[in-house]
Amino acid sequence: MKPSNDREAITLILEGLVKTGHTLVETDDGEEVIPTPTVEDAVEAVTAVDMATVVMRTPAGERRWVWFVQGNEPEEVAADYTVGLDPDLSNIVDPWWE
Repeated sequence: MKPSNDREAITLILEGLVKTGHTLVETDDGEEVIPTPTVEDAVEAVTAVDMATVVMRTPAGERRWVWFVQGNEPEEVAADYTVGLDPDLSNIVDPWWE
């Protein structure tokens, strides 16, 4: 499903990563680090600012992150991320570009 806005894109990405076994940990909004153990918590923290980094753990327990920047096209909301999140993250966002 192609997102129609930033909030929807952020939600689809985080829900998809959680479904593949990632665990949400915290969100850094540039001023504070907020514990965000649920998708709802993380989406609220990210959408409260223009850019934020969501930190998570992979199924193997490794720390990974996604940097979200709002204000462009929803497909571009995941502006950068830890390479270790592939192929899970690419499987979520790549279909949006087709």
